[in-house]
Amino acid sequence: PARLVAVCLVGSVGNLCVVGVLLRGARKGKPSLIHSLILNLSLADLSLLLFSAPVRATAYSRGVWDLGWFVCKSSDWFIHTCMAAKSLTIVAVAKVCCAHARDPAGQVSTHSCTIWSVLGAIWAVACLLPLPEWFFSTTRHHAGVEMCLVAVPAVAREFMSVFGKLYPILVFCLPSLFASFYFWRAYGQCRKRGTKPQNLRDQMRSRQLTLMLLSVEAC
Repeated sequence: PARLVAVCLVGSVGNLCVVGVLLRGARKGKPSLIHSLILNLSLADLSLLLFSAPVRATAYSRGVWDLGWFVCKSSDWFIHTCMAAKSLTIVAVAKVCCAHARDPAGQVSTHSCTIWSVLGAIWAVACLLPLPEWFFSTTRHHAGVEMCLVAVPAVAREFMSVFGKLYPILVFCLPSLFASFYFWRAYGQCRKRGTKPQNLRDQMRSRQLTLMLLSVEAC
């Protein structure tokens, strides 16, 4: 519990700083897709830190599940939803970064409807992927203690076996591969720029942006 509290405090401060900077920048100009995606990434992190980690810390400290049936069913589903949203957002960030590296001087205006559509699609897919966690999570008495666990009925065990193998591939492995591909492609585009001063400035900005986002993906 103490480690979770420390992680929550440090992570919340860091993500709140990111959110504050992005919101301040959005007030000065038109909202951009890449800023909105980074904001979405920070909000997903904040959701994990502010809602999921305290539940885990409480359960660990008490050694018994007394937070109710609804929290039991939704806690793991919410964690996996936020993690899936982060993975999908990183892929979208990498794709936009690649487009920016290809044409850093191009001023592409993004409509608010497009931004909301992309964010809505990310969260819709992220909510659907871990639905089995919601269906099969429940509270049970074990050794005289109420616990929150995943109780899979016999008819669904084969499905959950396949789901348990496909889920990490779909949510973590494939998004990481796609994001890495787009980031390295963007970095390669940065190095192919010309030698004119304006091109060099654009190249430096694109390279810095790519390396920063690549470090975010690695974290």
